[in-house]
Amino acid sequence: MPEKEAPPLNSTLRVIQTLRTSCSSTANRGTDSSEVEASGLWQGDSFTNRQKMCKMMRGFHVRTITINRAMGYISSGDHRK
Repeated sequence: MPEKEAPPLNSTLRVIQTLRTSCSSTANRGTDSSEVEASGLWQGDSFTNRQKMCKMMRGFHVRTITINRAMGYISSGDHRK
């Protein structure tokens, strides 16, 4: 964690650190409940499964780009002008 941050960014920094901790594969000490939940998703034929997975991955890709742009905007300092 950086030693000193601008007050408006403190809450954002906390949220990002919480996300990193929550999304870490070692956070649950090897027992990943998402594997159990995901097993119910992939029922049916192979084509439908691939189609669902493609839609999920596309959504994840869009979210990743959005987060990346937001982080770039915050780190550029343009929001302080």
